[in-house]
Amino acid sequence: MGSFEPVSFLLGCAIAGLAAVLFRTFSTRRAHDSAPEGAQRATEDDFEAFGKVLGQHAMVNVSDENGRLTHVNDTFVTITGYDRDELIGRRLSDFLLTSQAAETQSVLDAIAATGRWTGETELRRKDGTTFWTRTTIVALPGAPRRTVSLRTDISDSKRRMAEQQTRLLLEHMSDEVFLFNVSDLALVYVNRKALGVLNWPPEGYRGRYLRDTVENFDEADFRKRTAPLLAGEVESHVYESRHLGRAVEIVLQLQSSLGGPLRFLAVVRDITQRKKDEEARANFVATVSHELRSPLTSVMGALRLANTGVLGPLPKRASDMLSLAQRNVDHLLVLINDLLDLERLEAGEMPMRFETIELSEVVAEAITAIAPYADDLRVGFRFAPDGGCYRIRGDRVRFIQVLHNLLSNAAKFSAAGETVDVEVTGTDSRVRLVVRDRGVGIPEAAQPFVFQRFSQSAPSIARNRPGSGLGLSIVKTIVERHGGTVGFESREGAGTTFWIDLPRTSAH
Repeated sequence: MGSFEPVSFLLGCAIAGLAAVLFRTFSTRRAHDSAPEGAQRATEDDFEAFGKVLGQHAMVNVSDENGRLTHVNDTFVTITGYDRDELIGRRLSDFLLTSQAAETQSVLDAIAATGRWTGETELRRKDGTTFWTRTTIVALPGAPRRTVSLRTDISDSKRRMAEQQTRLLLEHMSDEVFLFNVSDLALVYVNRKALGVLNWPPEGYRGRYLRDTVENFDEADFRKRTAPLLAGEVESHVYESRHLGRAVEIVLQLQSSLGGPLRFLAVVRDITQRKKDEEARANFVATVSHELRSPLTSVMGALRLANTGVLGPLPKRASDMLSLAQRNVDHLLVLINDLLDLERLEAGEMPMRFETIELSEVVAEAITAIAPYADDLRVGFRFAPDGGCYRIRGDRVRFIQVLHNLLSNAAKFSAAGETVDVEVTGTDSRVRLVVRDRGVGIPEAAQPFVFQRFSQSAPSIARNRPGSGLGLSIVKTIVERHGGTVGFESREGAGTTFWIDLPRTSAH
């Protein structure tokens, strides 16, 4: 594979040479021809003859002083897909040329200065697809000034060059790379690492399909998985799977080279070691947490007994110190319990008892449970069910845990005297829960990390009411286990709105 397409390159050089001859011929003829009408007719005849000399390989068009097309040859019509009547009288820059206005102006400036311009242009066919041409534009002498443009399609050569550069970048990647057609999933390219894993020889992917790389490949499932990618809803799709007995992470994207066929680019990374590390970390956290929880529970019980006066009256200073110790032990127990819950949820080890629940009822129950905490902060809740019956399939206990986290956060970050609004609405297929506060809001810089572990969006506000920093991570994990999605909108100083969308069920 060379660095250019020889036929297109030589043809482009020939066109540039013929354009120069054409320019000199017209200049000489104009200088000796005293009959403008005859010169005009001769020029049009020359255009036709010139187009026939170039045959089917070159597009020829003539534009007047306003840039409107006055002549196009048959090849121009065939390649662009327009009828000749749809082209004549229109400016090429209005519907065919894809270049920016500044680039178009630079071409006009070059023609005005030297009488000609040679370069590459991208044009748009009638069906919306694009193609590249090597173009020579020559200004014809006389007034009003006209231009003749000569073009050869170089899309194939540019595509080959782009693909060659792409393959050079992908060939030595440490991850496995697969490039395959969207239409039939035929393999177009497989890099060296992937060939080694599959035990295929160089070029061994030719004539093979995606199904040849995966055991028990389910094309229907793959098409369903990639539908959002093809619909433009996401730029990439990242998921974990099993490949040749290994745990892998797959990053899937769409790739199109200069108007060529649409393809999938899949990057496959072996995450076996990462999974082992995650399992070891989870086991360590679970072990340590369990070992800590038992003694802390005993300490908490002793502190509570001491603070109730069972052991006799205490001096004020001692009582204050014991109260401080109790609050800190409380915080440690919350942190440990949240950490254990999150580890079990992410490992899929927390059992969930799914049943049909009415979301408005669960919301009312959660508000009642959190009311003493909110009263202490002098924050109220406003929830007025609209009478609709919004049923979901879910674990009632875990969903109350979700609501507890959202409601306590809303109260914690609201000023005294404020009210938190809670809403439940729905469509035929979805139910939406909304929790809206008018508090401090989440700083823009912190918003991308809200659902990460130990994220504290406003530590200066929350330092007197600490949390584990795991609540929203737990919320996201539980909601996703229920087949739902969670998101938020926030503006610093104007409050935050969290929303949860869940599949709706009509079961009784």
